[in-house]
Amino acid sequence: MSYSEELVDAFDCVRKTVASMELPLTQQRRYNGILNAMVMLLEDGHPSKGVYKHLESSLIALTQFDGRDEDACSIEKACKNFEAHFGSQML
Repeated sequence: MSYSEELVDAFDCVRKTVASMELPLTQQRRYNGILNAMVMLLEDGHPSKGVYKHLESSLIALTQFDGRDEDACSIEKACKNFEAHFGSQML
């Protein structure tokens, strides 16, 4: 597999959405763990859609768990936007 800069760059919309939440460092670490796993999956160029969806669900669930339902909706929207443009590249 080869590194997919296009997928990683396009995923920035999701990372920026999480960054806009301005979380305390202790909370941000949990989000970064999930985001990093998502980026590593995308870096390979042909990520598993199933694995991606599980990670996406985890990110949204964490946001809801933290009582940030509005932010969860924003993250879900950013993920859907990413998938609309690049979902066909997932296996």
